[in-house]
Formats: sequence, structure tokens, C-alpha cells
Amino acid sequence: ALLAELDGVQPEQISEPKDGGDDLTAITGIGPRIAEVLNGLGIWTYAQIAGWLPENETWIENHLSFKGRVSRENWVEQAKDLIAAA
Repeated sequence: ALLAELDGVQPEQISEPKDGGDDLTAITGIGPRIAEVLNGLGIWTYAQIAGWLPENETWIENHLSFKGRVSRENWVEQAKDLIAAA
């Protein structure tokens, strides 16, 4: 179980929305290249990122080799703020 905790849990994937999804680069810390990688992982919307649990953040950090960056840059909170502002 500990290993799974360290590796995290892959966030839920969706297929590309008709509108192409949200502009993930609006989140500080996500540039065009990272946005592309996230799209490749089935991450297209702020709502998905806003719903990430800590183990999802860990999985993304491990996958992108970004130790602690998702939580440090508060991607989840930023996504929630972007939804609220929409």
C-alpha cells in the first residue's frame, strides 16, 4: 500500500471535449508543453484539476518528474479559482 501511496493514483481521464477543453496554461506553472502532456493524459478541463486528490497530484508530479510542484504551485486551487471566475 505504501508503494501505491508514493506512486499516487492516476486522475480520471476524459476524451477531448468538442470545444478542446479549457486553456490549462492559464494555471501558473502549466506551460504549453505541460498542457500538451496533460491533454495526452486525458486532462482537458479546470474541473478535472480542481477535483484532484493529493494522490492524483502525486501521480502527476511523478509522471512529469515535478517533485512537489503541483501542490507547491497550487494547481488545484488555481483551477477552482478559474472556474469561480468563469
